[in-house]
Amino acid sequence: TLYIEITFYVLAPILCLLGERTIRFAPLVFAALIGMAWAIRGVSIIAPMYILFCLTGMMIGSLHRSGLIPWFSFVTRMRSRPLEYCGHVSYSWYLTHFIVGLPILQLGVELKLGRWAPCTGAVILSFLVSAVIFRYFEKPAVKIGKRIADEASMAPAAVR
Repeated sequence: TLYIEITFYVLAPILCLLGERTIRFAPLVFAALIGMAWAIRGVSIIAPMYILFCLTGMMIGSLHRSGLIPWFSFVTRMRSRPLEYCGHVSYSWYLTHFIVGLPILQLGVELKLGRWAPCTGAVILSFLVSAVIFRYFEKPAVKIGKRIADEASMAPAAVR
């Protein structure tokens, strides 16, 4: 997915420079281009859809900033500790979901458990593994990184 992220990080500043109207129409234009490419080539490629999700997120942010969807402002002010925690562990979850989840899904196929039980187990176990990684590795590493950055910023200019 790295090329998708790089593509988005190249597109995002350009869209911001072009303004809010461009940000709001970008997902629609991109979806039309994907549709035309799929119609012409006859092949469906899933990867561009991820860029579409990113552009849609930018569009929602633009609409939120403009006040055009007032109910969304209410929703964004609501606090949900479980959702916030999921946000904190999301990177670890992203990194572990495939490694932890795939063997569970494969075991489910071998045991003929259907789809829901293995999927549910994969989600739960990969989340628990990511929570452990977040708590015992990621969070302490971030703390150490901040301490090093703080010490570096307080060091005299001559030492740098």
